[in-house]
Amino acid sequence: MNLFERYEKLKSQAVRLMEKGQIAAYLETLMELNGLKRQIQMLKTSN
Repeated sequence: MNLFERYEKLKSQAVRLMEKGQIAAYLETLMELNGLKRQIQMLKTSN
């Protein structure tokens, strides 16, 4: 799974967690998404 696919998967997971009220897991997922977003941005600027 590439970074973009992982990012999209985590986004949908974050939505599900928020809907279930699992705030701690939701925040962890957001932090992971933020890290992936930075990696993707670095890849875009390096190409």
